Amino acid sequence: MKPEQHAARLQADVEQTLADLKTATQEQIPAVRERLERALEAARSDGHALFDDVRGAARRIAGQAADKLRDGRDSTCDYISHNPWRAAAIIGAIGVLLGAAISRRP
Repeated sequence: MKPEQHAARLQADVEQTLADLKTATQEQIPAVRERLERALEAARSDGHALFDDVRGAARRIAGQAADKLRDGRDSTCDYISHNPWRAAAIIGAIGVLLGAAISRRP
């Protein structure tokens, strides 16, 4: 169930409970209170489940990002080890460009 659906369900439960409280007799109040407590417990449970889903997705994405970074690092190391002079020239050119950019700052 989507978070919006959880929120809508909780809102509907609370609104119904408030409407019931307006017309409830003294004897009906404990039953209405029990219904409200069940709705809040269900919302709490849904919130925990949603948090666990988000945490799992974040861990999965972080793992994928770490894998991509490792692949990039390995590719870079392979390129530098097979083309050391070209890598030195690229690094030197980047250094010159950065130096020029920094020296032009007022």
